[in-house]
Amino acid sequence: KKGPLDPAKRGEMLGETPLPDRDSDRHDGSKTEGAAAAAAAGGGRKGGAMWASMSAEMKQNILGSLFPGRSFVRGGTQDMGGERKALHNQPFEKDAEKQKRYERFCDALEGRVQPSQAYADDEKMGKAAAAREREEFGRVYKLFRQSHPEAPSTPAAIEQAEKEEGNAGGGVGLPNAP
Repeated sequence: KKGPLDPAKRGEMLGETPLPDRDSDRHDGSKTEGAAAAAAAGGGRKGGAMWASMSAEMKQNILGSLFPGRSFVRGGTQDMGGERKALHNQPFEKDAEKQKRYERFCDALEGRVQPSQAYADDEKMGKAAAAREREEFGRVYKLFRQSHPEAPSTPAAIEQAEKEEGNAGGGVGLPNAP
């Protein structure tokens, strides 16, 4: 009966190459470059924030040494929960023509345009491909509505909501908060 594999043996069997000295730094208690730089910059002193006395360049160097190959952005510039993107409902934004067809489909489904508009590109695409695409649109629309039942689904829906609400209250085409 064999015992558990040690990480070095497992890596050797899988053909992995060990990381340069990072693993040994963690295990033997010595400091990594980033930790040493932070300590040298006064990060270890009592009562002060590690970042307070460092230049932006020093911070980038430390983050770069701790997380090689990764970049960092401020949280305020990210759509962490996906709310902004979801409320714009542009699932096909990388394919402008498909996005336009999807918006026509949504507008027809919600009664803003004639249902025949959803079938406008059938001849160009072929009936079978157009039918598959409408099925896909239906699935995407259903998922959007399950998570955002009150949100406008297209630019036309946003315009309609703005007209109905007179732009009072809850922002661009969004429902008012309770």
